[in-house]
Amino acid sequence: MVKSTHDSGKLLLLILGLFVLSLSFGLLVGGCSSDEEKAEGTEEETGQPANNYEVVKTTILAANTSMLVTLNTQVSTSESKIGDKVSATVKGPSETGQTLNIPAGTVLEGIVSDVNDGKAEGAKAFMKLKFTKMILPGEGSVPMEGIVVTKDGSGVIYPGAQGTSIARDAGIGAVAGGVIGGVAGGEAKDAIKGAAVGAVAGGVLGAVLHQDQVTLKVGREFDVVTTAPVVKVTRK
Repeated sequence: MVKSTHDSGKLLLLILGLFVLSLSFGLLVGGCSSDEEKAEGTEEETGQPANNYEVVKTTILAANTSMLVTLNTQVSTSESKIGDKVSATVKGPSETGQTLNIPAGTVLEGIVSDVNDGKAEGAKAFMKLKFTKMILPGEGSVPMEGIVVTKDGSGVIYPGAQGTSIARDAGIGAVAGGVIGGVAGGEAKDAIKGAAVGAVAGGVLGAVLHQDQVTLKVGREFDVVTTAPVVKVTRK
C-alpha cells in the first residue's frame, strides 16, 4: 500500500513538471512574437527601416554646371591610352559671380575615355576625358559625370581646341628637314625636297607624316561641365 502511494506521488510530480515546462515554453514563444510585432509596428509607424538610420540625398551640383579646374595629370594623344587615370583640382566656377556648393580643394578624378594619336593615314588626333568621381575634402567621394567643355559640347578635344597645348610634329619635322636638307643637299630652294631629305637623314620621317597632337600638361586650366546632377548620399 505504501508502494502504491509512492508511485502515485512520482506520477503527480511528473505531470506537474510537464505542465510547468509547457507553460514556460508558451510564455517564451509569446514574448518573441510580441517583440516582432512591436518592431514591425515601429517600422510602419515611422516609415523608416528597422535599423533606425535615414538615407538623405543632397544635390550638390546641378547638371550643366561648369567649373574651372587645374590638371594634375599630363595627358596627350601621343602617349595616353584609353583607361588611363586623370585628375584635376577645382579652382572655382567658370564664370564670375557664380558659386559652387563644394569645399575648397575638391578634386575630380576620371579617365581618358577615348584617344587617337592621328598617326594613321587620313586620321586626326583627338582625345576625350571623362570625370567620374568628385573627392570632397573631409567628406569622401561622390560619383559624378563630367567632360571637358568644348565648342560643340561633345567633350572631344582636337588640336588647337580650348585647353590644349599643341605639338605640331609636321611643322617640327619640316623645319628640321629644311635645315638638315639644306646642308645635305647643298640647296635650300626646294623646301619640300629639303624637308624630305632632312627628315630621312634626321630620322624624323614619322613626324612629318603625323597629324598635329593634343597635349594637356600638368597645371593646364580648362573648364569641366557636369552632364548629370552630382548627388551626395548620407546616412543619419
